[in-house]
Amino acid sequence: MKRLQIDFNEPDPFRYRITEDEILFFNIKLGEVITFYTENLEVRALVELDAEEKQWFGKHIEEIRTVSSDIEEAREDGFNNGHYFGIWTTKDNIVRKMIQLNQSEDLIHLVTGVSLERIRSLR
Repeated sequence: MKRLQIDFNEPDPFRYRITEDEILFFNIKLGEVITFYTENLEVRALVELDAEEKQWFGKHIEEIRTVSSDIEEAREDGFNNGHYFGIWTTKDNIVRKMIQLNQSEDLIHLVTGVSLERIRSLR
């Protein structure tokens, strides 16, 4: 089942908007059941398209659940780790591009803050 992180702050408490980008990225289909979640809440929803508003929604098919504190902590750790992984991956990509542009290791280190050892390992 596909899972989308949201903030549960919508005008209609039983329908949550889904962006076109999320629809495309996660390959979500009309009528599919997905899970909306945040650190401590989750709910299953059915994907609908409001043709009048030209907007995708997930409509609740069950009550919102509060998840256990263990799951809440694991999700929070995952959010933080995902954030740091994204930063790390971005820096590696910048280093690779600078290497392709024949920039010196010292300049790459100065610009990115990546260690010289890591820069050499990416060559």
